[in-house]
Order: sequence, then C-alpha cells, then structure tokens
Amino acid sequence: MAKSLTSSESTVLTYEQCKAVTAPFYCEENVCNILKLALQAGAKIGDLFAVFVSSPDRLVPFREQKSTFKEKGGMCYWDYHVIPLILTSTRRNSEKTALVYDVDSVLPFPSSLQHYVTHSIPAPFHGMDYQQIHIKEFRHCFRVVNYGEVMTRFSSDRRHMLLPASHWREAGVPEYTSVPPPWPCFKPDASSHPHSLPLFLKMDAAMEDDLFKVNGELSQEEAPGELFCCVEDLFKFFDRLIVDPH
Repeated sequence: MAKSLTSSESTVLTYEQCKAVTAPFYCEENVCNILKLALQAGAKIGDLFAVFVSSPDRLVPFREQKSTFKEKGGMCYWDYHVIPLILTSTRRNSEKTALVYDVDSVLPFPSSLQHYVTHSIPAPFHGMDYQQIHIKEFRHCFRVVNYGEVMTRFSSDRRHMLLPASHWREAGVPEYTSVPPPWPCFKPDASSHPHSLPLFLKMDAAMEDDLFKVNGELSQEEAPGELFCCVEDLFKFFDRLIVDPH
C-alpha cells in the first residue's frame, strides 16, 4: 500500500484525496482530476504537469505497480501510463522538488521524480537514449505537458477502452474493457475533437500511425508539451524548472 512522506515534508495532496477522484485503468483522466484537485488545494498552475509515458511501439515495462505480474519478475507492461507531477515546496527549506502522485504505484506517496523513475523503470533502460536500445518496443519516452495545455487540449471519449462490438452482450450497448469512471468524458469545449489522446501519446514524430486524426484526416497539429526519450533529459528539464521557474 502507498505510504505518505515523513511529517517533515509538506505535500499538496494525500493518497486518500487522490484515490477518491480516480478510477482503475483510466490513468489519463485520473491525472486530470488529481491536477485539478491540487489547484483547488492551493498549488500554482505553473507547478502542475502531466507526464505521458509510452514508446513508439506502445509497450513499456514498469515495476512497482499495483498491476505488477509477480510471475514476470515483478514487472508489468503498459501500452502507456500517465502520471501527475507537482513541483512542491518542503518545510525544511523553500526549494521545490518534483513529486509524482501515482495512485497506481506501490512506492511511497508521493515519491520524488528521481525515486519514482529509478524504481519504476527497469535499470537496463536508465541513461540510454531510445535510439540506443535495440529492443525498440522498450523505449521509454516521456511527454511532459503543463496544466494549461492538458486542460485546453486533452479530450477523451474513451473509445480506446471499448470492447469490439462483437463482444457486446446487447446490440447497440457499448461495453468497455474496464468500468468507465462516473464522471463525464473529458472535453475542453464543444468545438474540441472528442478524442485527442493519440496526440498526447505521440512518441515518435516519424510514425504515421501516431498522427492525430481529425474527421478521418491526418492533422498537422503539433503535439503538446515536450518529448524526452532519455530519463536524464527528463530529470534535467525539471531541475531547470526548480532552479529557474521562468
């Protein structure tokens, strides 16, 4: 079970608060809810981020997840995972640290970004640019998107969670691989595309299959945030933000 940080550190949200606004297997929507909750709790917009983790082939190994398969050496494989990251001040000093609030993890809650990545991503992939990894399906890439872009550009009609129509128990009544959350589907406004998730999961600009489609046409819309395919570059990005928030 996830644990809280020591009392000497100040957290924006507790595990219980975050768990109350999440639903299993809908990590991208869970992150939106957690970031909104953090904003309501007093966090600054500039300190809130969603980190989309995937690979060009949509297969990434993770450790220390609640869904970990013990028979596979404590490792599970996601097509993608999304984590909320909040720059948080500690009581011991005025400096901020990058904390991950992943309700799907069994690591301490929250965990520092360094601790989370070190223990969640199998060691062979640390310090390696994805082009150096011959097993291409295991290339961890990280798309970091700030709160503003998430809330204005992310949308999901949950089509990626639908079972094939042939598996529906009643004709015309959609069924999902996991029970949908009780809240409405995410959509910034009436004019937004109903499902922009593929754009956020675009981990290789050269892959045509990952291009965002609008009304069946390939879109030239730029993917949100910044893409990193090396954990050290991810660390450096947040280190710079902590030193110089502007």
